[in-house]
Amino acid sequence: MGNSTELKSTRTAVLSGATGGIGHYICLHLIRCGYKVIIPCRNPSKGELLKEFICRKLTRKIDNQLLIIEADMEKLSTMEAFCEKVIEITCGKIELLINNAGIIAPCFRLTQDGFERSFQVNYLVPRYMTEKLLPSITEEIINIVSCTVKVAKLDEYSLRIESLPINEAIKYRMDSEEESRLQKNFGHLKNYGSTKLLLWRY
Repeated sequence: MGNSTELKSTRTAVLSGATGGIGHYICLHLIRCGYKVIIPCRNPSKGELLKEFICRKLTRKIDNQLLIIEADMEKLSTMEAFCEKVIEITCGKIELLINNAGIIAPCFRLTQDGFERSFQVNYLVPRYMTEKLLPSITEEIINIVSCTVKVAKLDEYSLRIESLPINEAIKYRMDSEEESRLQKNFGHLKNYGSTKLLLWRY
């Protein structure tokens, strides 16, 4: 896991969505540039595959440059624990936060927190992580979005949650009528675009 002593002496980046897609290459670039990278990871085996990928590309061991903390962006409680752990091990000093995570959910399904999956992973959790870690971030926050924001539209539900302070937003619970309406209007690319638009606006 690592400890605070290990992370005091260099620049630190927190990166979500590192175990798939462009996340692999963002993580590789950060480590190549000398950052120590901390990632949330739902599946430990994917974390190990990422480590192997980077070691293979750099043709060297990365020692303690990659810190993998088990957490699931579909479970807010684990992301709260992740943020608290990050603050502890970095002694409250993080140079860079990159909100890269993103999913295209194939069908409508709610997380245990009561939000549609892509809404939670692509927008709500990145916003939550940003606000939890913000007092510790000394340089930059980067939100990775998508060209789909150019054609995306936001519905009343999205605008309502966007307007709430984060501590209220994560407690929001839709009623059965609202859930039925969201399910009826769900489209995997449509929802992906709207959630990335929310992140872009944030």
